[in-house]
Amino acid sequence: MSLRLRLALALFLVAAAGVDLRTGRVPNRITLPLMAIGALYSALVLRSGWFVLPWAVIYAFWRFGAYGGGDAKLLMALFAFAPVPAYNKLALCLAVSMGLAGLVTGWKQYGGLLPFLIGVRNALSGAVSRQALLASARPFTWAFALGGLWFLIVL
Repeated sequence: MSLRLRLALALFLVAAAGVDLRTGRVPNRITLPLMAIGALYSALVLRSGWFVLPWAVIYAFWRFGAYGGGDAKLLMALFAFAPVPAYNKLALCLAVSMGLAGLVTGWKQYGGLLPFLIGVRNALSGAVSRQALLASARPFTWAFALGGLWFLIVL
């Protein structure tokens, strides 16, 4: 991945994190172009369509209320830009950043598992809805963006 593309992606990640911390939402005007560019990059440059597999998993987590739509779209974009052999590095960067986010924000008992546990709780209670997600919402985008930035450095 070229330095220019890494810098552009880093700017999108920082913008998404900043908006999420201020407003609690990540607007489509940030995430949708990033997803589209990522899908084109994966198809044309990486010559791979494998990004659809993590997209399906991320979509399922979103449907169960594990995290918000903006968070899901940001994660989808990150996986679209990553070459398949680097998926494990990206997943590790995201897991560590979520764990650090948990420590920093006081989620000590849950750490990086918090989005998953919220999704399980929502699914078991039958509260798989937008209202249930918003009621249990946490600003995760900054932690996902931190993991994405770390990934851009180690890639």
